[in-house]
Amino acid sequence: MKYDRKAQPGARLSSPKRPKSRRSALVTAPANEFVHKPARTWFSGFSVSLGALTLSMVAASLLAFFSGFTAKSSNAATDSELFGVAELFTSHGCYSCPPADALFEKMIKEHPNVVALEYHVDYWDTLIHGSDGSFKDPFSSSDYTLRQQAYNNQYLEGRRGVYTPQMVLNGSYGAVGSQKEYIDYALNNLPQPAMQLAVKPSENSDNGGNTLSLNISARANEDELPLKSGLWLMVFHKERTTKITGGENNRKTLTNHHIVTSIQPIGRVGKTIAGKTEDGAILLAENVRVELEEGQGCAVLIQDALPGNVYAAGYCDRSIWK
Repeated sequence: MKYDRKAQPGARLSSPKRPKSRRSALVTAPANEFVHKPARTWFSGFSVSLGALTLSMVAASLLAFFSGFTAKSSNAATDSELFGVAELFTSHGCYSCPPADALFEKMIKEHPNVVALEYHVDYWDTLIHGSDGSFKDPFSSSDYTLRQQAYNNQYLEGRRGVYTPQMVLNGSYGAVGSQKEYIDYALNNLPQPAMQLAVKPSENSDNGGNTLSLNISARANEDELPLKSGLWLMVFHKERTTKITGGENNRKTLTNHHIVTSIQPIGRVGKTIAGKTEDGAILLAENVRVELEEGQGCAVLIQDALPGNVYAAGYCDRSIWK
């Protein structure tokens, strides 16, 4: 499926046919397979209610998830053609999250052009789980909790709310992070970001060191660019394994992928454009400095603030990943 420059991010999609297996899945699956909220926590004036969703609420949420979809195209995109951004909000303190983490790893392998970013929220860190106590997620940050809240404060379609595991697709659609069927459907049918970014080392870059210099470009007409949106550099651990010593996942060993460690603003698109590359692409920014430690990679998004719609995205050239 080719990406459509005319498609507006966040556009509403019409409802598809229900999958045949949906009813049986709702009848047999326990509620906590779908979504998991902490027993009780408060942050930034937002309260999270007790327990997991009931089956009736799950059914309503799945109907809401499908409420915007177009019928699935018979010529759906292949794995190499699929393009978009998938952001997983997760936590080591959440017992429903490991299946979503495993699905996320599979997505990274199957869809190489989908920019996959994992954020560890902090509202699980201090919750006590009986005699197992609590566990401080080493990758958690209040910044990522605020990012999740910001998505849900805007008009996010699909399964809204602040919970784990949650997948936000293309900055405009929410889904339970462990539900492969619905995530795949969304990737195939949501309007894609208008363009892919090329993020390559500049002539000033020293690939032998940790500090790199990047040039960011896109093939587009200048009048197609969202000039008021921001360029954002996302640095992540490619893979990390953690032994859990408390909380709901006590005594488990968890492996996570593309764990975001920093979100760095580069500047507003309209102010960073630096001309054109030799092959005619628009040079959106040049000589952008980034620090990559061993085992890290990076990606760049063009996105509204708060955050909001994703207009363009791309991984940094894998040749510079550490």
